[in-house]
Amino acid sequence: MGFGSKWRTWVKTCISTTSFAVIVNGGPSEFFSASCGLRQGDPLSSLLFIIAMETLNGLLCKAKGLDLLKDVKVGKRLNVLDVTHLFFADDTLIFARIPKTSYICDAFSTVFKTFSELKINLLKSELARTGGEGDGSNYAKVLGCKLVMFPLKYLGVPLGAKFKDKCTWEPVIELFENRLARWKKNFLSKRGRLTLINSTLANLPIYYLSTLTIPKEIAKKLETIQRNFLWGDDEGHKKYHLVSWEEIKKPVLRGGLGIRSLVYLNMALQGKWLWKFLTEEDKIWRKIVFVRWGGPDSVGAGAGYRPHGHGL
Repeated sequence: MGFGSKWRTWVKTCISTTSFAVIVNGGPSEFFSASCGLRQGDPLSSLLFIIAMETLNGLLCKAKGLDLLKDVKVGKRLNVLDVTHLFFADDTLIFARIPKTSYICDAFSTVFKTFSELKINLLKSELARTGGEGDGSNYAKVLGCKLVMFPLKYLGVPLGAKFKDKCTWEPVIELFENRLARWKKNFLSKRGRLTLINSTLANLPIYYLSTLTIPKEIAKKLETIQRNFLWGDDEGHKKYHLVSWEEIKKPVLRGGLGIRSLVYLNMALQGKWLWKFLTEEDKIWRKIVFVRWGGPDSVGAGAGYRPHGHGL
């Protein structure tokens, strides 16, 4: 990548002089040296990782150029986009069209073995197949990774799941119920319960609300959990609610308690993606959405449907 010899010597010294100590029975053991690695919290870690990912990017692009990696075509007819891989932090997504022969898996294995200095953990790697014949178990065996089926979770969001299915939102409902546990009602004032409700609302469902359209029955279920927690309802013993929930959801300046509506929060978060779609024309996700579904004028009522999770 054009780095000078002195700089490479510095980096080699940093990753080859690391020593560690293990805490045993409450006390540190003697320090021992490692063959390679960085000290905990070393700011070089993220920078060197980016350089390593650039090398992996070059290997995958070269595999595509040698026709060893069949990219996935996104779009229709003249408006087609080639997608081979995506990087996000320490996650790598590789997209490929797998033919009946297994040479594509051999190409993957070659790339990974060439890059094995990073000790890629294939036990944490997964293969998901869509369409075609077979379940993909043979390809997973060649790659040495797990075989998973859609829908699956990636970065906390279910991929390939139907947003209207109750099972898709069950993890969020369970998190709400666990966080707003019944026993906490007896130890918190109403002000403390309100603070806990707002913090739970702000953190737990944010990924789901950013990408999926929340069904009305799910929003009603989550608001029921919050409402019962605020007023201290128990199973079989419902307390009298002094103020309607619609009044409570109003902003503080308008006489409410400032609990945000899940439906309106969902609309606001999805509106953010619409704004990004109109302003981030060079982003890969925007290009994929555009070639697949078109722009705001072609997606919506005129197209007859809307893609799940997009407010375009």
